Amino acid sequence: MLYVDAHQDLAYGALAFGRDYRRSVHETRTRESNTTIADITGTCTLGFPEMRRAGIGLVFATVFTLPAEHQKKGELAYHSIDGAHAHALAQLDIYNRWVDTDEHLHLVRSRSELARLITLRNDPNRGRRDIGLVLLMENAEPILDPDETDEWWKRGVRIIGPAWARNRYTGSSREGESLQSLGEALLDRMQRCGFVLDLTHMSDNAASVCLERYSGPLVVTHANARRFVSGARMIADEVLQGVTAGGGILGLMPANWALGKPDSAGQRRGEVSADSVADTILRLRRYLGSGAVGLGSDWDGGFGREQLPGDFDSIGDIGAIAQALLKRGASDEFVESFMGGNWRRFIEQVLPE
Repeated sequence: MLYVDAHQDLAYGALAFGRDYRRSVHETRTRESNTTIADITGTCTLGFPEMRRAGIGLVFATVFTLPAEHQKKGELAYHSIDGAHAHALAQLDIYNRWVDTDEHLHLVRSRSELARLITLRNDPNRGRRDIGLVLLMENAEPILDPDETDEWWKRGVRIIGPAWARNRYTGSSREGESLQSLGEALLDRMQRCGFVLDLTHMSDNAASVCLERYSGPLVVTHANARRFVSGARMIADEVLQGVTAGGGILGLMPANWALGKPDSAGQRRGEVSADSVADTILRLRRYLGSGAVGLGSDWDGGFGREQLPGDFDSIGDIGAIAQALLKRGASDEFVESFMGGNWRRFIEQVLPE
């Protein structure tokens, strides 16, 4: 089985905190034990060795840039559009360096590259060690002008989420406001190139405009349904219905705060479990359908082990979701669909030849 995680901020963690995810989680935690990194961004949960152990073979790896107005002490943030652009290019360099120095890591920019990844993972001599990276820009501020959108396509980015916080292009779930005129121009260029549009973090108004204006593929890579968890950061019914009606997918975040539980630390971490995640997935299946839900962990995305359900120490334990679903009577077919089949089907359809 090929597991797919539709959201990991790998390059930002590397650029901001020196995390090299080619190392194991244990090694990263050891290296950070005498630093303040875990205090800033949480205890590390990601590492390619653990992903391989868990069966994750495809990751939507982000190019994420943080605006200084939302910066917490110790985080790496930009103070200008040129700064955002530079941070994004530096993250692309990290991914390219990892791929160039590890024969088991691959950029996936086309259907043929995805097919090659699957072939390599099916080669018994390679031990299912190969992992593909689909590049996702989270926050479109590094795009200097809509006319530059084509350049990011050439650099390998295939998914763009225009918002994280409010920017030149769009409002966000954090501040509200709708899509700006510059954002409309961005959508037009994205559509011509063939980008997938990620509506995560967008305000309701901005997402509604996108549903009307964008005829390309739509997704929500890391969130939950607002009907189950309150808050503007979660996705409104009409937006989810619009995304999934066109074949798009919601990536569920198995983090306590995205499951409707408070940020948890210490003894409270055990209040949420893999069973809690499975319950949410089954509710989403009844609401959206079996083919419209997948995994979008966002682990190490500004939070760490402290905010994960108690059954999870690292990404290597992600298979506990599959076991919890099976325990609740879910079919093998549905479990495989949620853990990777739905995202694999989607990405096979939307990548260029």
